[in-house]
Amino acid sequence: MVVTYAEARPVGDDEVAFVVPLAGAGPAAGEFWNLARVEAAKAELGSQPVTVRRIDVAGAPWIEIASPIGPMRHLSPLELLGNNLHLPIGAFCLADGALALRQALPLDGLRVAHLDETICALAHQSAWARRSVNEGARRP
Repeated sequence: MVVTYAEARPVGDDEVAFVVPLAGAGPAAGEFWNLARVEAAKAELGSQPVTVRRIDVAGAPWIEIASPIGPMRHLSPLELLGNNLHLPIGAFCLADGALALRQALPLDGLRVAHLDETICALAHQSAWARRSVNEGARRP
């Protein structure tokens, strides 16, 4: 089984960017990101951009998955660090000066199904966070 995403495009030597569709993606039994996936489906968030790249960690190949959320201007860095503890997958980080969600996985022994599951979970969690950030920015 090979997972493909529409409009995947290379960004660099070891990086690819694509959009993960979210519409109609109801949770399956046993998924650990159910809440984010349910909220994303309810909100009809459409899709979420994701980048995947190969990185080296202590000389071993890993995969880094990242998805943008939005600007940091209305967010507390301490609150985001506290929220990292409660995220089911990924961690908040800064990427090019903007808030993003990031997850790294060791490439050795990584199954395609696990990579796809992680990409989908991160995309749903990022879309939910993006919606929350945007709603917070609109409040007076």
